Amino acid sequence: MVVGLLLDVLKLGILFLRPFSAIRAENLVLRKQLARYIVRGIKPRVWIMRLVLALRCSPDFSIGAMQ
Repeated sequence: MVVGLLLDVLKLGILFLRPFSAIRAENLVLRKQLARYIVRGIKPRVWIMRLVLALRCSPDFSIGAMQ
């Protein structure tokens, strides 16, 4: 339990180190994705959202790597 808490604090610290422009770009992509779901009237798959969140929290993931 303590190890899990320390890992979460470490992940939070890593997220704070990300450049502001990367966070803005990611928010833009997620907003577009949400708009597509709303227009189509479908619910997003939970496992896909968990995968996206897990990738976002990994230290080597960046928006630039996807381009």
